Amino acid sequence: MIEEGSEIKLTEPYMLPSGEQRWLLTFKKRLTMPDGQLSVLGISVDITHQKLFEMQLAESYKELQRLTLHLENVRAEERAKDCAKSS
Repeated sequence: MIEEGSEIKLTEPYMLPSGEQRWLLTFKKRLTMPDGQLSVLGISVDITHQKLFEMQLAESYKELQRLTLHLENVRAEERAKDCAKSS
């Protein structure tokens, strides 16, 4: 990374000594010091709450899809019953 000068942005899980899982968003960027030496600036932010909300939202979306499919099936069954009564 230092030689290439590329920036890195990554999200990664980590475990606390207690066993609790947390999530970090990390940015790393090459820095050139005043004396010409190369160094790296790294900043990490704990995004655990955001990650948990994203996972909950994904689960809610899956549940909504499941319920929508169930509703469509019930409606189709009702239409089939109505057609059978009409015959």
